[in-house]
Amino acid sequence: MRRWFLLRPRPPFAARRSVCQHRSPELGINENPLEHTLAAVKVIKQHSKDWKITYAGDWHPELSSRGEDYSAVINREPGRDDVRGRSARGFTTGY
Repeated sequence: MRRWFLLRPRPPFAARRSVCQHRSPELGINENPLEHTLAAVKVIKQHSKDWKITYAGDWHPELSSRGEDYSAVINREPGRDDVRGRSARGFTTGY
């Protein structure tokens, strides 16, 4: 199952400590295929609920509730209702 991590030309995510809104560890998963991103989120959340997920790439409704910080690609951004829903949950959304 972890083979795809080894075959990618660059790491699929990078860990960093956030200094913005929270002090929880934050993990960025950027521009990966949806199935890889969902698998990574599942592993991360199974390990610890304290991790916050950031994602940059195409908009995927499946990721909306899983990532606390979402930066969508222009022309692939979420609709207004999606942004409002994320904001109501305390999540950030950018373009």
